[in-house]
Amino acid sequence: MMKIIIVVFLLFINVGCKKESTNINNVVTPISKLHKLASQGNLKAYSDLSLAYMDSPNDINFCKTSKSVAEKYNFDEAYLNLYYCQIDYYHRANYMNLDDLNHETIIKAMNYLAIGNSLGNKECSKLLGKYFIQGKYLNKDIEKGKLLIQQNE
Repeated sequence: MMKIIIVVFLLFINVGCKKESTNINNVVTPISKLHKLASQGNLKAYSDLSLAYMDSPNDINFCKTSKSVAEKYNFDEAYLNLYYCQIDYYHRANYMNLDDLNHETIIKAMNYLAIGNSLGNKECSKLLGKYFIQGKYLNKDIEKGKLLIQQNE
């Protein structure tokens, strides 16, 4: 009888101490709901969706929602994410080396950075600056590159 009481007690403690699983970025709204809200213009929901995508970058609808939000609401963060989608940021070892991508994809990625930069996205500006300095995927312009980086630090 004592063994049964001890086993029940240990089970009770073990179940009571388990924490609810959560993602790294603490996004609690279901992803499907975030997609719907973001598509309706809720930019906070889009930002949360972006965080959820960082936790699980295999959301096949994220890039489509990003394109919709970028084009419909001219949201700078969505243009940065479209760049990340083009270069497959979360599945590549070196996101700055685009040599393994086709020319059309590289052009799209650079265009998304340029639009994000024009809308004031600091990360787009810094990345664009690095590409100008590198001169590999854009015409080399060290001064322009440095200026973009310095203005957004």
